[in-house]
Amino acid sequence: MADTPMNEHTHPPEWWREQERIAGLTTATALEPDEPCSHVGCLSHTSHSCEGCGRTGGAVAHQEDIPDMSDYDPSTDRFAEFGAPGSPERHEFSLAMMKASIAAGEEWLKKPESERYKPKGPIWDVSWPTYIESWPNALHSLSVPSVRVQMTLEEARVMGSYIIELGEGFTEGVPENHETVKDHLIARLDKAVQQFPKGIFVRLGSRSPKDAFYWGCGLGEGAQLPNGQITSGQMAFDLLTCCSERIYDDLHMQIAMNYPPSVWIREGLDLPEWSEFRCFMQDRELVGISQYYYRGVYSEITEDAAGIKWAIEQFFDKELRDASHLDSVVFDVFIKRRRSLSDSYNQYGVKLLEINPFYNLSDPCLFDWNRPEEFKGQIRFRTELGGHRSGVTDL
Repeated sequence: MADTPMNEHTHPPEWWREQERIAGLTTATALEPDEPCSHVGCLSHTSHSCEGCGRTGGAVAHQEDIPDMSDYDPSTDRFAEFGAPGSPERHEFSLAMMKASIAAGEEWLKKPESERYKPKGPIWDVSWPTYIESWPNALHSLSVPSVRVQMTLEEARVMGSYIIELGEGFTEGVPENHETVKDHLIARLDKAVQQFPKGIFVRLGSRSPKDAFYWGCGLGEGAQLPNGQITSGQMAFDLLTCCSERIYDDLHMQIAMNYPPSVWIREGLDLPEWSEFRCFMQDRELVGISQYYYRGVYSEITEDAAGIKWAIEQFFDKELRDASHLDSVVFDVFIKRRRSLSDSYNQYGVKLLEINPFYNLSDPCLFDWNRPEEFKGQIRFRTELGGHRSGVTDL
């Protein structure tokens, strides 16, 4: 393949995220309403703030519109000694950081690709055992029906090279016949997808491309597809390569570790947001349960939190504790009501969705990795809309 010219896409997305985050500290107040910053998909960030400018949906644009800083806690701001966000001191610091980061990034690009993406510290050691292909059969039996499509390292590189906006980051090891390799992979994906005629959910063994649609480049008209509407190998491939930083990062890491990634085709499920929960097992004890979609308030949870907690505890005690090959893990479940039962404490069925490292790589939802003393075996759910710590109840 021809050499890739030096441009913004030759930098990995994690490098650009940091630059744009730093730059965003100085640009948020200069933008007009609905004017995007330089971060891709800025205005489509509606479920979370944009990594580039810190706004949600482009709503905050002027200094007078910035939220009240009375709750600003310098102890949680690693740059507090250089001034509060928006101050002239922070502005100068941000510009200096930008220059230093760009210089460091240029040095980083001089390293061989295989060395750039090798994970640092314990990241790999705590991550790969949670991949779906690492699960024992006992754990698979607690989850949804799935089919594995094992990729070769060559197929992984080809898939990475097709990721929208980010594919230029895969510059080594992509064969000249990449279209043939891609078509063969899509055919294998299609064979797996056809085992689920009602539709599927697709992901790597590590993570799903759930961030792809925040960038505004989804399938069809760009709206996020509900779980289960993927019905062909081509659609599965399109979703995996639809500008997902998660897929980009995971493919790079697994290739760097000489670990052939797997695509998992899973039975499609139509799950209401209230029904998903993130649970925390430490030393084979259930130490916490949080609603997964933690920004919302759901009457199904607030009206029967005790029954939901009991059902998950029963699932853990009777099934997951012994099935898990790991002593400490974060595991996600969904619950469904059993129509034939009226007993509140036995009306829910529980199924495993995925597991993640018991480590700060994993989103703690309504918990906080910096407050381990708060993991006391409770279910934590939201009763009022508010900040991360407000409007939250333990039971």
